[in-house]
Amino acid sequence: MNKKMIGFLKKSWPATVETKDGEKERCFRHMMNERIRREKQKRSYSALHSMLPLGTKNDKNSIVQTATKRVQELEWLKKDLERRNYELKSNHTNKIGLEVENPTSGIDSMLEALKCLKKLDSNPTIIQSNFTPQQFLAVLAFPTQSEAAKVEKALTRNWEETSGTAEWTHTFLIHK
Repeated sequence: MNKKMIGFLKKSWPATVETKDGEKERCFRHMMNERIRREKQKRSYSALHSMLPLGTKNDKNSIVQTATKRVQELEWLKKDLERRNYELKSNHTNKIGLEVENPTSGIDSMLEALKCLKKLDSNPTIIQSNFTPQQFLAVLAFPTQSEAAKVEKALTRNWEETSGTAEWTHTFLIHK
């Protein structure tokens, strides 16, 4: 019975010569797979490097650090654009209406308003105006209510200082 068992085991277990060839083949496959993996990684770093600003070093550490900074900048920019988009889409577009009765010159009145906007470093999204000899009308739209209120206060103060008369009738906030 032992002879039969030994014969069975010899047939079941491969010879040591076959094991060495199989081991060589397995090592070769592992080496080729590792080369392919490193080549894919190299292509990925090259693709990422091509997307980064000029002057970025071509080593892995610099590529990853620069890409991380760029992603953080883009996330901040995305949040800022989302906030601005929300403000623009909100139903409260803030407008200031300016009205001057019997102005000496409609153009001069508009220039005074524009000078005041420049002093405040304010950028209205819309400026509409109408000049007649009897009246100067202007509507200025701003992205936020706080900016509209700040400009309204400054325009009122500026008009009172420059004209010294009741020429400036009023400003009013319009909410749409």
